[in-house]
Amino acid sequence: MAVGFTPKYIEEVPLYGLKQEEYLVIATEAAKEMEWEISYTSKSGLIAFTNNGMFGWNAEINIKIENGTANLKSTSTGNEIMDWGRNKKNIEKFILSFK
Repeated sequence: MAVGFTPKYIEEVPLYGLKQEEYLVIATEAAKEMEWEISYTSKSGLIAFTNNGMFGWNAEINIKIENGTANLKSTSTGNEIMDWGRNKKNIEKFILSFK
């Protein structure tokens, strides 16, 4: 459970032997499969937002590739102080969808 002014969860994962471009294509497809709204893509990553409705809990998902690893970060977008593990679950669901 993340606690702080802006709860977040960060995890580094390997590229699973994929080239950076291949990883990003699969990551984009995984985000679409989870119905995340992709707002930005580049050669080194993407930014997406969960789409749980206006009154639901939402997060910004940032995927950035550096030094042969993917840095995955889920950050709460609301004013909550605790996320009750939701940011970690976002990253876990992404990894499962990616695989």
